Amino acid sequence: MWIFNNHELKHDIEEKVSSYGLKVTFYNENDVKLNLKGERLTEWSVVVLDICLKGINLNKYRKRLKDSNIPIIEYKSNDGIKSAIKDLSETVEASPTHKINDLYEVIFDIIQEYWCDDAEGTLRILNSILIKMHADDPDRETELYKEYPQLRKVLHSFFQVCLSFGLLPDYCKTENLTQCACTLAGKPKLIYDKDEKNNRQILLPRRLCEAVWSIIQAGNDESHTNGYDFSWMLLHSYTLKLCELISWIGKYVNENPNKEQNAKFYEIGNNEEPQTIEKDENGFFYCGETQLPKRVKEKYQAREKITMKEVIMNADLNTRYPFYCQQYE
Repeated sequence: MWIFNNHELKHDIEEKVSSYGLKVTFYNENDVKLNLKGERLTEWSVVVLDICLKGINLNKYRKRLKDSNIPIIEYKSNDGIKSAIKDLSETVEASPTHKINDLYEVIFDIIQEYWCDDAEGTLRILNSILIKMHADDPDRETELYKEYPQLRKVLHSFFQVCLSFGLLPDYCKTENLTQCACTLAGKPKLIYDKDEKNNRQILLPRRLCEAVWSIIQAGNDESHTNGYDFSWMLLHSYTLKLCELISWIGKYVNENPNKEQNAKFYEIGNNEEPQTIEKDENGFFYCGETQLPKRVKEKYQAREKITMKEVIMNADLNTRYPFYCQQYE
């Protein structure tokens, strides 16, 4: 980012920095207030600051950039641009943003290719956390109460990509973040204080299902809590789990881009032989692993026979049955 008001130099600057393989974005002092705060800071490898600007508080921005580990090159536009560009290439090469872009290039490429409208926001969040993770003193840099909610945003955008490529069943479109996490993790319900059964079918490998579950539980708990006793390590382990999930979905979608074909994973083969209705301790009617609709009670009694014509993945997360009978006779 290059902050100055002298637009006559713009073309000359672009020409000179391009010879180093660099790209520069210009902002005047009126625009810089929006682009030098929050996660947007992580977009910049280096900020070049015209110290002759009088309309902004330079000390405030110096502190903000220093706190975010963004290098600053200061110059006077009246002195020309040669001295400012001289060390620019080396400064960019050594900047935290540049290092993170190199280390996580594959992850960021997947996000840019498949995340669509969510790509920009997802990249900002990951950049912000990963830069702090690789800092000399991660404990000093990390703000846990702010960053756990950010991880939830990344996980939510991950779910949207899964939905868009048929990696989640269609009924998940109406579900919230935690409910989608239950499905991706192979969990049958939302009640945490009871025994969890991993009996849902899901496209993700088992280890990644476990990663999703740990991320959503941590996000739910820590996003609503202040006064942490933990260090940066737990937060950053969840961030790396998200990177692993992004890596997996990038490879999978690249090899299986057809949404309709992917969605066939969730088609349930029906056994149309009459089956015996059973009743559990909670009053649910079921056959084997399939929950029957409440309206079945209007026509049938427990121990009678029923023929299930259409069975789907169960959208009711408050029962232990992974399948649901949609049509019967």
